[in-house]
Amino acid sequence: MLIKIHNQIGKYTEWCMLELQGEMIGELEGKQLGILEIKSENRAEMEIGQHFLEGEVITLKSPLLISTNKETTVMIITTLIFKQL
Repeated sequence: MLIKIHNQIGKYTEWCMLELQGEMIGELEGKQLGILEIKSENRAEMEIGQHFLEGEVITLKSPLLISTNKETTVMIITTLIFKQL
């Protein structure tokens, strides 16, 4: 799952890849999944309803490119992802 992270301090938007173990049931598109906090450079916490998850922030060995196709021969780079949560 790809998520946008809004940094309140630097006022920029960063994209990260979120990896969850298990199964999410229901339609999630356009809905808030939970509250995600980056606690330090390598620790993250997420609250989903009554569930509290802890995880690690990993810098990807190779960035993940997200693009859209404007035409059959034209790709527009949307963002690069450097971290996985």
